[in-house]
Amino acid sequence: MLLVQGWSCPSRIQRNMTEKRLRDVATFGTSPDQIAPHLRPIRAAIADSAIWIEKHHPRNDRRVVLCNLLVAPLPYVDLYAQNPSGPLPLHAFCTRTVFELNVRVRHVLLSPDNLKKWVAETAQDRTELLEAIIGIAEANDPRTEIVRTELNRIASLKLKHHLPEVRKSDTQVATLAREVGLERERKSLFKIFSKLVHPTAYLVNSGNVMTDPQMGDLLLVHFQIYTRDLLKRISDEMGVPPEVISSHNLRRHQDS
Repeated sequence: MLLVQGWSCPSRIQRNMTEKRLRDVATFGTSPDQIAPHLRPIRAAIADSAIWIEKHHPRNDRRVVLCNLLVAPLPYVDLYAQNPSGPLPLHAFCTRTVFELNVRVRHVLLSPDNLKKWVAETAQDRTELLEAIIGIAEANDPRTEIVRTELNRIASLKLKHHLPEVRKSDTQVATLAREVGLERERKSLFKIFSKLVHPTAYLVNSGNVMTDPQMGDLLLVHFQIYTRDLLKRISDEMGVPPEVISSHNLRRHQDS
């Protein structure tokens, strides 16, 4: 297994992997039972940072959105820590999720308009979900009227808060990754994720893939990189004091 040392962001890790050796920025030979103790400080730093932000910033769309994005990786940190030996598709699912969250954080931080679009996506996603429920319901099911009432309420809220319409093409990870400068990573990583998360021929017919230590290392290191980077970006944006994070033995390494 492979664990990232200290507080690092993707650009630093990737540059160091090129200019040095991977072992200069990561620890090798870690057994699965050492993963959970390593991930717990990351979890604690995220949770404490969220508490600090809620205590020191007034409640508004910006605070709510950034706090939600900050704590969003926590279920996946827990999943990884609780299942350090796999299966590998579970680790790929967790890593894919935190990568997408990292992309979204970068995009939201680019502009207030992007933040408002993200809020609008919430209403749009909710609408599409309710429409799907109506689509699978029986024609005479009285509960569909409750769903239609909720759809009307959401439409009214969108008008009240002047939420923009969001095109699907604008919300795709490929589009967002390109806008935040992570297109190369997305192309490479999503090839890996798609082969492991879905029941592909590679996953089904390759007998040793579930226990491939090299693939396990790749997923674990990227899981940590993008989770830590997400934490750093939001904590920096919201002015979280370094000691809130350093109290959990996560050291800040500045990009050179």
